[in-house]
Amino acid sequence: EGTLRAFEMLKERDPARSIPFEQVVAVARAYEALGEHRRAVRVYRTTLAAQFLTEARLGRVLEQESLVLPSLRFVYDLSTAYPDLSPVQSSLFHLPQIWADRAEMAATDPAMRARGYTRETLLATSADWMLEFAARYPESPLAEEAGFHLTGTYLELEQHGKAVATARSFSRRFREGHYLDDLLYMEGHARLSRGESRTALALLDQVATGQFTMPGGNAVGPSE
Repeated sequence: EGTLRAFEMLKERDPARSIPFEQVVAVARAYEALGEHRRAVRVYRTTLAAQFLTEARLGRVLEQESLVLPSLRFVYDLSTAYPDLSPVQSSLFHLPQIWADRAEMAATDPAMRARGYTRETLLATSADWMLEFAARYPESPLAEEAGFHLTGTYLELEQHGKAVATARSFSRRFREGHYLDDLLYMEGHARLSRGESRTALALLDQVATGQFTMPGGNAVGPSE
């Protein structure tokens, strides 16, 4: 109990103070010994989240050396090594989008081409990463948006079969979601590219005439 009193007094006086990991483990074990398992878990998770953010900053070193893609890869690999924490989820959701943003640069950047990066390989990696997020966090508030981005990436890769399957899967899961009209539209576009004109036109007509949940609330309205 003395360990806990000292820890709580220290955090109360200086909440931003960094405490060595070994001492944090001792505190968590002290909570466990008292049967306060929730507080022990909270201490572990808070400490791991702070440690993740500290390690992720190492990616800045690579970025400052003009090694943006290696820095993103470093942070992604780091994220997959950590348990389910809020900053880890955020990282795994945003990194595929940042990576994909670099795809259009590959055609004109000699340094990227020299390292073997192409638009197609960058987009393919982005899709793999977003698929990983969707598989890890199917109940996340960001899951529907992940499906939207994943479908869009498959369309850019002209992988129309995967685009159809992904759009259809997420539109069925999120029938009242904010991205439903986008998913239906992308599925229709992908089906047109596959020569499935009748189904495609039915989907596009649904987008044009349907009522959808509007961003920011429960109101419904036409697709924008």
